[in-house]
Amino acid sequence: PIVYVHDTADASIVGFTIDGDGNGNGNYRFDGIGYFNAGGTIQGNTIQNISDTPFSGTQHGVGIFVYATDGGPHTIIIDGNVIEDYQKNGMTVAGNGVTAEITDNTVTGAGPTAVLAQNGIQVSGGADALIQGNTVTGNVYTLPAASSTGILFFGPGDVEIVDNHLDGNDINAYITGAGTAEVTGNTILNGIWDGVWIENSGPTTITGNTFSGNAEGVGLWNDMI
Repeated sequence: PIVYVHDTADASIVGFTIDGDGNGNGNYRFDGIGYFNAGGTIQGNTIQNISDTPFSGTQHGVGIFVYATDGGPHTIIIDGNVIEDYQKNGMTVAGNGVTAEITDNTVTGAGPTAVLAQNGIQVSGGADALIQGNTVTGNVYTLPAASSTGILFFGPGDVEIVDNHLDGNDINAYITGAGTAEVTGNTILNGIWDGVWIENSGPTTITGNTFSGNAEGVGLWNDMI
């Protein structure tokens, strides 16, 4: 990572421009900001060009990567950042014992590409998260082998998606294997496949959202709704 925080309870990174300049080639852990077994605040930064040159299908290049293996607890606040020109994910938060508040960020994917499937915001590996007030756009994979997502919950703990603007992603919000999930008050537009797709998750609430232009509004698979 360009900026790395390790085993620190409360580290703040505020107001920087963190530019990878497309220098990810040969660095299989290329990230803009990395937190490992750590917590704190990431606020008001611009994180850009976290990719190979040329943009490639290598599965790295993450704007913000928060990861824990020690069971926590770790609290991370990710607020008001601009993340763009990433390769794989705008941000990833993963690990049991991690609680994330992800608020008011703007995350912009590469747009339609056959190079790799991007995700704007990913929460996985048992982490709990509130995702609120973010704008996530432009994560589109043009080949049939996979889908890009605006927000991806992949085996998280308890999660909330509240008052976000999700527009023009393959699947605007994809939730699989969550403990509980709440999808409330979001504007969910122009999903190439789905506005929201939920599968194999615990109790799920979908209320007060606006859907328009999605190929399918809400898809459910083996869920308690």
